[in-house]
Amino acid sequence: MKKLLALTLVLCCFASVALADTYGLGVYTVVSGAQNATAEKNGQYEVLSNVCSLVLDDNGVIKDVWFDVAQTKVGFNDKGEVTTEKGTIVKSKFELKEGYGMSTYAKTNEWYLQARALEQYCIGKTVAEVLATPLTASGAPDVADLKTSCTIGVSDMLLALVQAATNAR
Repeated sequence: MKKLLALTLVLCCFASVALADTYGLGVYTVVSGAQNATAEKNGQYEVLSNVCSLVLDDNGVIKDVWFDVAQTKVGFNDKGEVTTEKGTIVKSKFELKEGYGMSTYAKTNEWYLQARALEQYCIGKTVAEVLATPLTASGAPDVADLKTSCTIGVSDMLLALVQAATNAR
């Protein structure tokens, strides 16, 4: 009976550590571009929704983090009529994986692999430490641990990280 009681107490201790973790979700949405329509060519409006899911330990250290971006494009003609079908499903960059097509022109990997490299870099750091990461003029990380595996702009993703941390509970 004592062994069962001791095991129960140990399991309760581990459960309380896990319950001390906080979880947050942040979405930072920005209009990233627009092209006017002409008689020859439809216009397009583009919105990027940067998503961050975050797990922090009780000291504010990142235990797990996940980034994704939904790149939503809505077309319209020169009469102002929307040409994108209602109900069109927009897959995120992570969902598209190689279908996103970055590896055809990127110096490193496909987008989702670069995002995974950023996530690995963040784990074990506080949000403040991640936000202190130097960035290039294009917004890509400018640190030796990351600049060869992540050349994408991460500024908006870091703003989603801030929102996730703010929402963590």
